[in-house]
Amino acid sequence: MTDQHVHVFYPTNTSSDLRFPLISYAHGAAGGGELDIIGYHYIFSQMASFGPAWNSWFGEQLKTIVWARNSTDAIFKLVSWDVGVGIAGHSMGGQATTTSAHFACAAKYSIKAAVLHHAAGCDLKEGGGNAGANITIPLAAYTSSGDHCCEQTTKDVYRAVPSTTPKVYRDLKGSSHLEPVLWPVVTENPLLGTYTAAWFDIFIKQQRNGTSAWALIYGGGPDSLCKFQEMEECEIGQSQGV
Repeated sequence: MTDQHVHVFYPTNTSSDLRFPLISYAHGAAGGGELDIIGYHYIFSQMASFGPAWNSWFGEQLKTIVWARNSTDAIFKLVSWDVGVGIAGHSMGGQATTTSAHFACAAKYSIKAAVLHHAAGCDLKEGGGNAGANITIPLAAYTSSGDHCCEQTTKDVYRAVPSTTPKVYRDLKGSSHLEPVLWPVVTENPLLGTYTAAWFDIFIKQQRNGTSAWALIYGGGPDSLCKFQEMEECEIGQSQGV
């Protein structure tokens, strides 16, 4: 049931001199087939439209970064490698992202920010606590009250991340575990990709206070992260002066 392909989504109709960060996205446990990928198509296209050029278990997520960096395909000439890369994932892919966000992996692979979509649990072996404690890069954790699988596990990772690390937790009221899977009918949150891209814009592309990305996460307007829909819980951690 494993698909060995890497699906790459990237912005089009841009000027030839523009470059974008790479985001390596790990799908859920049953989300890697040729049919399953259709479910992710909307959010992938949405995220790519905001700038990132991007495409399991955490080893595969990290290998994708290496593969893309070493690729000679013209697509990857769009990537701005000097700003670092981002990682994200849904369900078991969120678990992979939690592991890949470990401070040692972040340093080795130049990972600058991470986003969890309804992440599965990620406890360390032998009572070592939650793997979120090893995350020192900015982390956004997105889940919902209708997710009877991974609402609490996403929250557990968020709580374990040190308070000195920029982080946000968004628990949308009512939406299900399949929030990132927006096909064939958009019944979940169509703006998940927007708030995911905004996080990467702030912490990879360095779009600071005064930008639209900053307002979407840290602003207080009706379209900001904690106010655009009814929330079960929403917490904006310290931005650490960025």
